Amino acid sequence: MSTQSLPPVLPGHPNLWYPLVRPSKGVQRIVVGSPKAVDLAQQCASHYEHLPKGWTLAVHHHGSQNIAPAGSWHESFLVLPSSGGARALLSNQSTAAFRLGIPLLPGGRLRTRLMRASLTLPGAAQMLSLQGRERVTMITKPENPDDQSALHDMQTPLAVCEGVPGPLRKIVIATRDSNGDHFFKVACTPYAAQSILHETHALAALKGSGLAPNLLARDTASAPRWFAQDALQGVRPKGPLGPTALSWLTSLADRKYSRRSAEAVLPQLFDPLAAGSKHEAFRDLETVLRSHLSGTMLPCTASHGDFTPWNARVHDGRFMAFDWEFYRESAPALFDLFHYTLQTGVLMQKVPAQDALERALQQARDLGYPLCRISGVQDDEIELLAAIYVMSIADRDAVLHRIERPGFKQVEWLESARILWARQLTDRLRATSRFLSKVS
Repeated sequence: MSTQSLPPVLPGHPNLWYPLVRPSKGVQRIVVGSPKAVDLAQQCASHYEHLPKGWTLAVHHHGSQNIAPAGSWHESFLVLPSSGGARALLSNQSTAAFRLGIPLLPGGRLRTRLMRASLTLPGAAQMLSLQGRERVTMITKPENPDDQSALHDMQTPLAVCEGVPGPLRKIVIATRDSNGDHFFKVACTPYAAQSILHETHALAALKGSGLAPNLLARDTASAPRWFAQDALQGVRPKGPLGPTALSWLTSLADRKYSRRSAEAVLPQLFDPLAAGSKHEAFRDLETVLRSHLSGTMLPCTASHGDFTPWNARVHDGRFMAFDWEFYRESAPALFDLFHYTLQTGVLMQKVPAQDALERALQQARDLGYPLCRISGVQDDEIELLAAIYVMSIADRDAVLHRIERPGFKQVEWLESARILWARQLTDRLRATSRFLSKVS
């Protein structure tokens, strides 16, 4: 098989991430294939001969042979599938490098969890390396072939993970050096670049708080596409919201809380041009909320915005969250509590939507009491804040899904649940004396 035209996307987008973590001026991508190892090597040698000094070839191929020309700096990655169309590149430079990438495999579904578990078995890396699996080999031509001073940079274990396809798709690169483990996050789309900018601002604002990873470096361009942060150690929290996670939430809320006008916090609710095409359940909920909130001062706190078990780690009893792209300094209070509780209830515990809402409201009153006290939430505001959360998260997802809708069953589960929650909360709010007094 001869060299073929490039696909639009090579696994891991090496032209985006490789120059960030390796001494490389740029990346050329080629796809090669042959039943004979010697033909693979000859194709690579031909491209390498015409490669500018300091540049890298990203070679997409199959097979376990070493295809790198003599004198080049090179490293190879196995391409492993993950959930939702994402793929991960796991370095086969060493077992340590391979294992470093396993936690990066995205997705929490059973198939992905089983694959991650199988990859940790003794000999898994060696067995996969011997198979003729899909892989990407990075081959760099040194600027000075006699100068091997930068060669040690090529030995850093690396793992590269594509996020799930969509408007927020990013690449995460795990690296290890003398200072420990850290991650780079690189935007694949213009929308993702906006979230990269937002997340770097969030990490800078949270510096020294102990609530988030340390921001190590960032793109200095006017439209930044990447940043680097500490890698979080530990395991993902399990089950419903517990005391450790609640303590973390309370610490975050305690950083900044106040009462602000509802019109300032939720401008889309009061903008007739923002109504758009929505399910009638959300239109009804918005009508009730406008009646409740007009002229009202709403309790607000700092908010992670996507607070879930899969965006957090617990290490030695210390809780910390990552993925701060939806961070807000002044969001409606209890947003994170409802998001964590309702997402885990529907997606992880498979609780019926109606029961999940009842549990969330009860948890806000019981376990969430310290959070309510700090943010000044009154008992009769809890249903109101739950309704604001449901409306806000549905609006946010609708914007993203108009750009590209994920093909996951979980998306349908959440949409169905949110419609039910919107109806339930509309009925609850309509029945309150506060609402009746406003419309009488």
